[in-house]
Amino acid sequence: MGNTNSSITFNDRLPVDYTFDNVDDDGLINLQTYKRHRCLREVGLPYRKANSRRVVERSKRRESRPYLSLSGGKLAEAKTAFNVNELDSEFLTRAEDNPSLNLTGSDFTSLRFKKEIQYLIKKHFFPEFDLSNTLESSIISKEDINTLVKILKSQSAQNFERLFNFRPQGIGPGEALLYFIYDKVILGGGSKAGDVTIGKKEYEVKSVLQRQSGELYDFRLGSTVPLADVIEKLLSMSKSDKDVNSSQIAELKKSMPKEMKKIEDQFAKLAYDFYFSKHDIIFFNNAGKNQGDIIAVKSVKVADIRIDRVTAGTIKPIIKI
Repeated sequence: MGNTNSSITFNDRLPVDYTFDNVDDDGLINLQTYKRHRCLREVGLPYRKANSRRVVERSKRRESRPYLSLSGGKLAEAKTAFNVNELDSEFLTRAEDNPSLNLTGSDFTSLRFKKEIQYLIKKHFFPEFDLSNTLESSIISKEDINTLVKILKSQSAQNFERLFNFRPQGIGPGEALLYFIYDKVILGGGSKAGDVTIGKKEYEVKSVLQRQSGELYDFRLGSTVPLADVIEKLLSMSKSDKDVNSSQIAELKKSMPKEMKKIEDQFAKLAYDFYFSKHDIIFFNNAGKNQGDIIAVKSVKVADIRIDRVTAGTIKPIIKI
């Protein structure tokens, strides 16, 4: 029933419900142990249950055996327990040598320090977060992201906001969050066309507002979209020398519908050809308590694109979802 050569003491007991009162410090229970006790209980035989002195020996076996995560009193499949000793100590020393995390945009552009960065974000932002809950999938999922966002917000809304807005050079809002929760995500850091890469697929990430109609707005396109001609036409029609706000755009559509349709169609085609056709878009909500929630992961089409306003030398679009 047990290893008689072990220094660990056991107590013989009659079959009783297993209460998981000897789980590891990290909340994990050995799967083989669980199956053995369950089997013995079902056949009505006595079994042995270790006392708390097994913790040291159990931790040595941790890397070589499957584990279950004990969450809410239920067992669920989990990854191998996180081993801090395997992390790059020099990287951790550099990254923590600062009142805030000393991470650069280039740290996020590969998987080299993925585990170290995940560990640091957990340690400094969400110490109660179980790193076995990060996502191994190669598919960006609105539902999966929002599930983890809800967990992170419940642990610390303030730290979630800090992580969402954590912006080393070349990194935009929400991108460090995606790097943290997806094991295979890397960021462009300004060196790639896409903001986020997972596997062979690239995404752009946009932090936006959402109207009651569901339309998304208040974000900019990339600088590669040639909008000078469209902007010039809109400024001329509105008799403005700088900006054209949303109300003015609406008035132009009423007073000059045919002209505005041609201009809007021209803008939509340019925006699609030079920007939206290149990648799917991850749209983060950037409003209040909903900041950091995913609104949509979408392949934007020409018919989805309209003009919101002209500001700071560019055109902000409206996207239908």
